[in-house]
Amino acid sequence: MPMQPRFSSMALLIYSIGDLCVFIYNLPYRDFFEHSKTTMQKGYQVVAYILSTIFQFLYRLNYKGFFYQSYYTVLTIGYIICGNYTQVGQILNRYEAQEAEEKKIYSGDFISMFQHLKKTDGSISRDIADSIIREIIEEVASMCESESSLNMSCTTTSGYAGWEEEIENLEKEGIRKGEIEKEDESGYFEEEILE
Repeated sequence: MPMQPRFSSMALLIYSIGDLCVFIYNLPYRDFFEHSKTTMQKGYQVVAYILSTIFQFLYRLNYKGFFYQSYYTVLTIGYIICGNYTQVGQILNRYEAQEAEEKKIYSGDFISMFQHLKKTDGSISRDIADSIIREIIEEVASMCESESSLNMSCTTTSGYAGWEEEIENLEKEGIRKGEIEKEDESGYFEEEILE
């Protein structure tokens, strides 16, 4: 009895895979990809239009009003179930006040919400400003009087010599003050060194 080849099933599998690869290689890819490209572009445009419409709708929703309405509705139902009717009245009053404010905003009566900011009387603010200015002027005058060592008048016959001399005097005084307050660079004062 003749022996059958051992890999006959394997050879069949290999030949079939080879035939499949040749078939795939010979497919009209260009036509397929061009057709799929135009189809995908049309699909993308449709999906983009649908998504933009959805996002525009979601953007225009009044989420704050929706959540306030849901919040007050849930609280009202909860207090009704619990039997606390006094709280229900207070919640409904707050909700009605909220709705009234929203209606003012939407009806164009927006400016009436800021009536409390209207300029009433300028005399109070003028009085406060005048008192602050007076205090500043008094402080400056008292500082000028306390520095009596400064003589800003021109005492010489030449018009510019007076203030130049005054500046030189101020510079000399500043140098003297700096020398008096200067401490030893080692960090010790002279009195501490002697002890």
